Amino acid sequence: LGVIAQILALFTPVPLILVSVRSGRRPGLVALIASSACITVLGGWQAGAVLVLSFGLMAIGVSEGMRKNLPFEQTAFLGGLLPIALLGPIALFYLIKVGKNPITEIDVYLRESITTAEHTYRTMGLAEMSAMISSIPDKVIYYFARLIPAIMISISVLQAAGCLAISHAIIARRPGREPLPLQ
Repeated sequence: LGVIAQILALFTPVPLILVSVRSGRRPGLVALIASSACITVLGGWQAGAVLVLSFGLMAIGVSEGMRKNLPFEQTAFLGGLLPIALLGPIALFYLIKVGKNPITEIDVYLRESITTAEHTYRTMGLAEMSAMISSIPDKVIYYFARLIPAIMISISVLQAAGCLAISHAIIARRPGREPLPLQ
């Protein structure tokens, strides 16, 4: 159930996109504020911040692209890159301010995670799984840590494209309405 919930969470922007495209910018922002207030009360300020800064910005970008009839790929890039454009510099500024190299921190985190996973599997009696995890070469970790920014951008744009496609399909099926052109 946890994995399914995480996959469904990727489509959180869809209702916000639909409200914004169907009803306008102001109702879209009200929906974003109301949903983030509910999430903040239920899950804490961190959950509310994630909703606004990642899913909310993506919904704003995609709905603006749809409203202006931008081509599909431009709308997906707008929705996917808007959260990255805001959160990336903030995270980078914070890490530099505390004197840490972001790539080094990712590398250290990955290595510690692998060590923890290896230890956990070993204590559970899964020696084969522990050996498989410990056999991950250092070069894989090295390059993966350096590719994380590109991976994050790619995943964000793919998520925005998926939300755009779902939103467009729902709006196109609305009775009595001309379907939005998908360029």
